[in-house]
Amino acid sequence: MRLIIAAFASLVAFPAAASGGISCGADHGPILIDIQSGVTHGMGGPLFAFAGELAIADQRLSPAAREARFEQEHVAQYWLDGETLRLVLYREAEGDVPYFSVQVVVRTMVDESGEDYLGDFSVAAYQAGDSQGGEAQLFEFTGPISCFVE
Repeated sequence: MRLIIAAFASLVAFPAAASGGISCGADHGPILIDIQSGVTHGMGGPLFAFAGELAIADQRLSPAAREARFEQEHVAQYWLDGETLRLVLYREAEGDVPYFSVQVVVRTMVDESGEDYLGDFSVAAYQAGDSQGGEAQLFEFTGPISCFVE
């Protein structure tokens, strides 16, 4: 009976050991970034339960473009090789709002402690011209970001 219980416990514990998480954050100038995701430690390390938020405190952008939420479908590229974490997030306007697109690029490398991933982000926010003849605009922001990977 003990052998059966031990075997069952090892099977149940295996998935917990095979997954972890990624957490990234930046609060720099007009940019606030918060990224959370699960990640498996096998089969290429795919992301799951991905959620990200970007807030841009720049009044030149439309309200819809200043608050972007990212889900799994908005992860355009992802790379985690143990020493490097890279993410590219991209989304466009949805619904009845003026057209915009937002791209967030995260580039980090593990620090000397081996626990944190430090690097930089870049944000490119494109906003279409308005119906009154306003021209399309591209806003670019950069700054430091830190991530934790378990």
